[in-house]
Amino acid sequence: MLVEEIMASVFDTMIRQAGWHFVWMRGSCSRRGFGLTQDGATHRALTRALKTVPKRFNAVEFDSVQIAKYPGFYVANVTLHPRQIQQYTCLDTVDKGHPQPVHAR
Repeated sequence: MLVEEIMASVFDTMIRQAGWHFVWMRGSCSRRGFGLTQDGATHRALTRALKTVPKRFNAVEFDSVQIAKYPGFYVANVTLHPRQIQQYTCLDTVDKGHPQPVHAR
């Protein structure tokens, strides 16, 4: 599912109201793309940046796009942040692919 034009904080609230968790991960994924148009350069940069997001994360937050124009072509730099939307609060459930029970002491 693609969610457009929703602030991350609003999306986080929506996820929490559904009883799930929006886990913020450290780090970012940035890539450049070249094209004859701004859209072409942005599309290439976005495609390349998405390929660098580790497969274990199921969401990304779009941070920024910077576009530079040169004679005859454009260069876009896109920055994304990996995110995880999940039912459980423990991140290691992402690695193992199934929830782990938590026992009270």
